[in-house]
Amino acid sequence: MFPILKENENPHLMIHGRDYSPRAIEVLLADPQFDPLHATAEVWDIVSDSLPGGIFEDSVDVITLCFVLSALVFSRSVSEVNY
Repeated sequence: MFPILKENENPHLMIHGRDYSPRAIEVLLADPQFDPLHATAEVWDIVSDSLPGGIFEDSVDVITLCFVLSALVFSRSVSEVNY
């Protein structure tokens, strides 16, 4: 997130950071590089049946998932991949 925010020249850019760990979100929000004008950060479980807060259907152009597959429960994996 931070390298993209640092190089951003688009006044309309919005990056939404989501993580299962409340501590990870705390660290992200506390970093001086975090820019609330161009970024949000919240706790969210990827296996949730709903989109995370502030993100609406058909409103996202690019999604990057990092280290997600190792955290998924195998029995629910099919629905997560299809989501």
